[in-house]
Amino acid sequence: TVVRRANRLRPAYAKVPKDGMEPKFYNSKPEAVREILAAIAGCDVRIIHVTVDKYAYGSRFYGIYGNDLYRRVLDSLLFEVTSLLRGSDVDISIDRSRFISLDEFKSISERNCSMNGCNLTRCEKRSSDQSPCIQIADYVAGTIYRSFRDGDDTLIQIISEKIVVARTD
Repeated sequence: TVVRRANRLRPAYAKVPKDGMEPKFYNSKPEAVREILAAIAGCDVRIIHVTVDKYAYGSRFYGIYGNDLYRRVLDSLLFEVTSLLRGSDVDISIDRSRFISLDEFKSISERNCSMNGCNLTRCEKRSSDQSPCIQIADYVAGTIYRSFRDGDDTLIQIISEKIVVARTD
């Protein structure tokens, strides 16, 4: 998810359940998910996603698994994102995970920003409880995953006008 200013996601974040559980797509009630997605649709945000079928023969990601797959897809996604932000200062955050080290993430981010003429001002891994943007991105990712996995486009239609790059590799 790309936003010019993180505070532009406030209307969507206000809809995220605050019931003591870590807010995630998979543990939220369907009504809450729809409300969050509707709020995202009203925000100044652009959504870029790459959906990978690692079993599709001929895909550039075919036969790549685990952390290497994560790194390569992240690299592809960051190239798409930074190409939209030429000449801008850029802060990049991803969910804290073990799939990639902070040093690897910074290296990929710096290279893509350099290739696309962006100024990387901050690059960090954050947990969702530290970042409303990460929480919102989880709802977007869950929606895209459901569409791809189940062929159910009901939820993705709510945010479809915000999707500027959608690619399946």
